[in-house]
Amino acid sequence: MDLNQLREKGGFVSLTPVSQEVSWTRPSPEGEDVTDTFTVRIKKFSAGAIERLWADSGKAKDQSSSAYLISKAVYLGDEGEQMLGYDDAFQLDPTLAEALIETIDKVNPLKRRNSKKD
Repeated sequence: MDLNQLREKGGFVSLTPVSQEVSWTRPSPEGEDVTDTFTVRIKKFSAGAIERLWADSGKAKDQSSSAYLISKAVYLGDEGEQMLGYDDAFQLDPTLAEALIETIDKVNPLKRRNSKKD
């Protein structure tokens, strides 16, 4: 196999984020479940980007690895033109953060190094 064949077979990660639907269920003020479904774009990480992501997320002891992952992977807006910053990702409702992380994991199915085993 040569370099061109490797490219043709999809051996390199595209820089174009992948559109994904996210469903987020939360209680309304009346106590009933409300579900919003919306589209986000998720960055597909290359092997080098994954290594850098985990190395960078471990440098700051006070930093949330989940918020860091969300801030690096999730793009909002009609065309995915808005990045969700770390501070905003840190402030997300936990059920929304979980839905976003599940979506990130669909696009990037590799297990996180820092994840705890059951």
